[in-house]
Amino acid sequence: MRPSQRGTYSRGRGVSAAAWVLASLLYSLRFHGASRVVVVALGVAIAAGAIGLMSLSRRQTKLTMLNGALVFSGIFGSRMLLTQNSRGRVVNVEVAWGKTSGRRSRLWLLMNEKGRTAIGLNRDMWGYEQLESLRQDLGLPLVVDDTARRPAELRRVYPGSIPWWAAHPAVATSLVIVVVAVLVLVS
Repeated sequence: MRPSQRGTYSRGRGVSAAAWVLASLLYSLRFHGASRVVVVALGVAIAAGAIGLMSLSRRQTKLTMLNGALVFSGIFGSRMLLTQNSRGRVVNVEVAWGKTSGRRSRLWLLMNEKGRTAIGLNRDMWGYEQLESLRQDLGLPLVVDDTARRPAELRRVYPGSIPWWAAHPAVATSLVIVVVAVLVLVS
């Protein structure tokens, strides 16, 4: 089973790539001659590479039942998530990313018997019929959590559902800034 094909994904890639190229063009105004061409070429190459990597990831991503086990395959390899006889559950939950963005994500969390998220899938990218068929094949109960949760709260309630840097973006951004500043000072 693969993610469903949706137009919003393709449009998002195009908009992101166009924004990156536009930023490169604006940045290139600081340069003259050949260096301007190099900066623009690098911006276009990075945008094209990102689109290619996302496309490859999309083609490689799949969930399969293999010898009674659910296996997730992606661009960086495969891993076994659950076996057919596991005592897990599936949780449908919504993430409210914040008041400023107003963005919400609908997640399908496959929880193992220890209560940890084996994998979280965006329900906007995977078809409902696909996910429901998979849940039934695994014989797992469905839990619908009607509370839209903030990322940090979702991570507390459903461990492993969201990476720590997504649950605490201010801390993650501060750490990146500190690391980059230290690297610049050291060099």
